[in-house]
Amino acid sequence: MASSPIVAAETVVVRVEADTDAFAVGLDASAGSRRWRLARLGHMSLCSPILCRSTQCEPLVVLQGSRGAWVLRPLNGEPRGRCDAEKATIPSSLGFGPLPLVPSGGLTTLKLPDSGTELVPVWRRASLRTSHRAR
Repeated sequence: MASSPIVAAETVVVRVEADTDAFAVGLDASAGSRRWRLARLGHMSLCSPILCRSTQCEPLVVLQGSRGAWVLRPLNGEPRGRCDAEKATIPSSLGFGPLPLVPSGGLTTLKLPDSGTELVPVWRRASLRTSHRAR
């Protein structure tokens, strides 16, 4: 399953996740060459990557999937943080500066790390639970 790509720091970020294979890739926006490739857990997910900014205005990419959320530097794919909590696999997160909104146990705001690697939940509203079932 593929999601919508984004452009961050002159890098096109594409995420493909299926039950048999999963990866994220960063492509040079001008040349089309691969900057990095990150193997991911093979679980179907339709969530698109999002662009956020650290408190120092560094562009960061958030990848969300069934096993959590990961924050990467778009130029080299270097991990900047992760949150291992169970996440939704269809609704995408929303970038809002250094506080991405992630569908996780309702709607959750995560604080991007200034140091260390753990994303910290700072707000959660369980009543804003997402659902992908037809009504």
